[in-house]
Amino acid sequence: MGAGPHPGSLDSTAMHTIRPRPHTEAHACLKYVKSKFARALLGVLKITQDNPAKVWKYVPLQDFTADSEIEWTKSIPEIDRQLYAKYGLDAEEIAYIEDQVKPME
Repeated sequence: MGAGPHPGSLDSTAMHTIRPRPHTEAHACLKYVKSKFARALLGVLKITQDNPAKVWKYVPLQDFTADSEIEWTKSIPEIDRQLYAKYGLDAEEIAYIEDQVKPME
């Protein structure tokens, strides 16, 4: 990823510009990208190693601040559980993601 148009931002053809401010927001963003939830949705359109912005179409943007309804300080598996609840996934959808997407540390 290259430097974005604003200090402290990231910009690439892979994603929209992400501008986390404090270190805690950047860390939360990284946890989201590593979540099974986000990677399952990314996998819907991503079929090659290329990572253009269009493959992120189904990955919802999140609030990475302390005001977020997601507790980003939790472990990635716990963040996944919070995301499943936030987006109303049923047991079958959750089981599919948990079985098909490998954990990422």
